[in-house]
Amino acid sequence: MLGCTSKTRSLLLGSIAVLAGLTIAPWGQAAKPGGGGGGSVPPGRIFYSWGSEFGASGSPPYLEDRGFWSMNADGSDKVEVYRPQGMADLSHRVHGDHRWYLTLDVYATHPTRGALYAVRDDGDPGSVVLLLEGDDLPGTRSLEGFARWGKDDTFVSVTALDEVNDVAEIWAVEIAFDATTGSPGLASVPEAVVYEPLADIAGHDWSPLADELVYTIVVNTVDGNTEMSLVIKDLITGDTRLLVSDAIDPFWSPDGAKIAFQGAG
Repeated sequence: MLGCTSKTRSLLLGSIAVLAGLTIAPWGQAAKPGGGGGGSVPPGRIFYSWGSEFGASGSPPYLEDRGFWSMNADGSDKVEVYRPQGMADLSHRVHGDHRWYLTLDVYATHPTRGALYAVRDDGDPGSVVLLLEGDDLPGTRSLEGFARWGKDDTFVSVTALDEVNDVAEIWAVEIAFDATTGSPGLASVPEAVVYEPLADIAGHDWSPLADELVYTIVVNTVDGNTEMSLVIKDLITGDTRLLVSDAIDPFWSPDGAKIAFQGAG
């Protein structure tokens, strides 16, 4: 992950492995009855990331053998659907006959500021499309990763760091798919939607109507500990409220009723 602070990089490496201990947080409606008191089994396929984490003694861990898999809600029929070449995010969308994944990598003009790519799942020539680079943002901001598609495929968002002012941000930009090639491209100017001074942002996801955004705030305390909290920002009113502490990797359900996250403890 380009430009990540050490605490964000460690957080990502610790959480992007298998989604063990995944928690489903009800949001907006009660869980449906049945299933031993845990709510009903969610329909359809579940997509998740898998990675081996290791490193030399005294060195930070890094991921090896990354992959993205799908399975039925009961855990059966596990299938590898995509193996990224670089650091890829789990966020993907189906358009036409392909899934498009979001990937952070370097870009030749400003390699230290990073670039956001959309990668088609077949890996054919032309399947990697540059969407956004750090140079497209004002000032000296660098792209930090944790990119997400909006639920309706019309926009993507990515975290960035304003290193001069020590502010973590989330930027969003509209996306349109070309009618001939089927490839995505920018359809607007990037817009900052979240500012968090003196903190990191580690993961975020959008509500179905894109009127709310859930994200992880990472703060180093004066006693040397790290606090991680999921917060929800109302993009209409600008209000922010705490959802849960000691949690990372939020994912909003397509119907808006629940938020899934991983415990950070």
